[in-house]
Amino acid sequence: MKRLRISLRLDDGESAELTAALSCDGFEGIGRCYLGVKDFEHRIEGFLDYPLSKFAVPCIEGGYFKEDMSALSQTHLKIAAFPIGNVGKVALEVELSTPFDEGLSVFRAKLVTFITLEYEDLRRLHEALKSCIREPGVDFIVYF
Repeated sequence: MKRLRISLRLDDGESAELTAALSCDGFEGIGRCYLGVKDFEHRIEGFLDYPLSKFAVPCIEGGYFKEDMSALSQTHLKIAAFPIGNVGKVALEVELSTPFDEGLSVFRAKLVTFITLEYEDLRRLHEALKSCIREPGVDFIVYF
């Protein structure tokens, strides 16, 4: 069984730290990222889309930005969903990584997992993510 534990810790009214820990087939990882609360609220709604679009994948992602702020240079946490074919299945991509500084860090860990799900699983994930907003600091667990 796969388990995703998520929690949101509010820093102020506009930003928060999202933590996700995944246990999947003997592998475990944890990732954290900072994000805007309004952006987070908006992004999690995409997990309710039916059917999911290949062109507008629901995604929560954070890490270190490039100097010009155009994109992430490091992804520390990513949760995304996309359709698999036309059979009503979806894949959940979970990426968890430790932050690192190329010149200073001697340790780097990364876990990328793709889990095949049903749309009902995405609905339960959405509810857990929404609960993180309503009850910051509380861990919510979703089993797949």
